Amino acid sequence: PYFLKNGSEWLKSKFDGENAVLQEFPEAIIFRPSYIIGAEDRFCRYIDSTAPKEGWRGADGIDF
Repeated sequence: PYFLKNGSEWLKSKFDGENAVLQEFPEAIIFRPSYIIGAEDRFCRYIDSTAPKEGWRGADGIDF
């Protein structure tokens, strides 16, 4: 892997944790989910504020 000199400590800790799991359990599957959003998420609030409330192509409007 390629490491940046001043890279993210958080990402480094995730990398180290994954390596520790794989050392102990070589057949382990590392699951890395994408962004997980919920009702109080800024992304959902943005979509809610920009989406038409009357619906789109006859569908119900978005209401978070």
